[in-house]
Amino acid sequence: MCLRLLRYAVIGVLGFCGNVATAGQCGVVPEVEFKNLCAGLSTSSSYEEMNRMAKPPLLKVVRDRSFGSKIIRITDAGDDAVVKPMYSTVQAWNADESLLLLFADVNGVNSHELYNGRTYKWSGTLDIKPRDIEQVFWHATDPDILFYIDGDNSQLMKYSIKRRRQSMLYDFHKVCEGELVTTGGDTQMPSWDSRYIGLRCGGGEDTRALVMVFDLEEKEIVSKGLTGVGDGEGDRYHAWTAPSIAPSGERMFFQGDVSNLSFARQRELAVGSASEHASIGLLPNGHDALFAVGFDPASDKKRCSESIGALVAHDLNTGDCNVVIGPSTGHGYPPSGTHLSALSYRNPGWVALSSVGDIEQAKPGKLQKLFNQEIYLAYTDPENPMVCRVAHHRSNGRGNELLRTPYFAEPHVTISPSGTRLIFGSDWHGENSVDTYVVELPSYEACTP
Repeated sequence: MCLRLLRYAVIGVLGFCGNVATAGQCGVVPEVEFKNLCAGLSTSSSYEEMNRMAKPPLLKVVRDRSFGSKIIRITDAGDDAVVKPMYSTVQAWNADESLLLLFADVNGVNSHELYNGRTYKWSGTLDIKPRDIEQVFWHATDPDILFYIDGDNSQLMKYSIKRRRQSMLYDFHKVCEGELVTTGGDTQMPSWDSRYIGLRCGGGEDTRALVMVFDLEEKEIVSKGLTGVGDGEGDRYHAWTAPSIAPSGERMFFQGDVSNLSFARQRELAVGSASEHASIGLLPNGHDALFAVGFDPASDKKRCSESIGALVAHDLNTGDCNVVIGPSTGHGYPPSGTHLSALSYRNPGWVALSSVGDIEQAKPGKLQKLFNQEIYLAYTDPENPMVCRVAHHRSNGRGNELLRTPYFAEPHVTISPSGTRLIFGSDWHGENSVDTYVVELPSYEACTP
């Protein structure tokens, strides 16, 4: 049965409801369905001891010692190598969760690796070279299709997994006047019908850039705008990001502002900073939302009296905000190295978070502050919020002292389309490699053939 929010939001975003096979059947895209992802998980706010735990054997289920969750290590990167999720704002699983895409850095060679989305077994290396590691996007309803920006030119590509064949959707070389096209420095997914995506060409902190909204279905540029510094058009915005298209495809978030797809500004969000880690998603009422970390007071106290927290929900439709996890809700000041993932487009309203926190205190046998070294979850209904704790990720993040690129040790938790599984990277107590781990939540049900 469709959620009530489908009446005005998700039917338009995700298409059909009822024209898909029964949820849980393998090989089909499931219906949009609410599941309580916190069922069976800890809702305690107490500090937890993070005991030293041996690195899990490959593809074997282990239990997190603090929270009891099922954890599976699905990769074996090897010394000074990395295999991890692309980013917390980019979906790792395809539409029916039958496939899984990860980023690898092995011996200095970057690649995108395909895995079975259910058994987690490796399925091969994709012959793609995206502009950046996270600029690869699964189609929201077609499990076979992904989009990516070719790193060698200014072409937006479409790729079929079954055929291992790619085709060009659009060549931006002329439009970008020789500059490479990108999704900018704050990559988000396309709209949840895989129709619109925000792009940028050129630009940097002290230069101008062309920003665009592109229609993936019609293969055309919908609108353009300029950003830059100095006097002139577009000077309100810096040139480091591209527009982030909201799930509905009716609006976009761009450096603190909400606009329509023609760059007509509708409102400014009362965020403390527009450049903190954030993920675009849907609120339980069907409104588009920016889910962000907030370290600073709101820019507008009247609309957002509290804006400090690990999870602050900003309603793009109205401009209102709500702290879900923060000091005002009894959860304390947000830990450093917090990332968010609001990509459960088949179970909207849920956000997964990973926090690194103080690694000097993150020693086995010590009590950890709330959410330090943790993977955790929240349901963002202001009338009925839920916060629950999933597992310790045991990763030092940027504090790793052995990796060539410590940044890759950030967990970057990513929630699956159904929300019932979480994926993250970890250096596992500061080792010299990063592997990928899947948490199967109590709400997860393996599909049936």
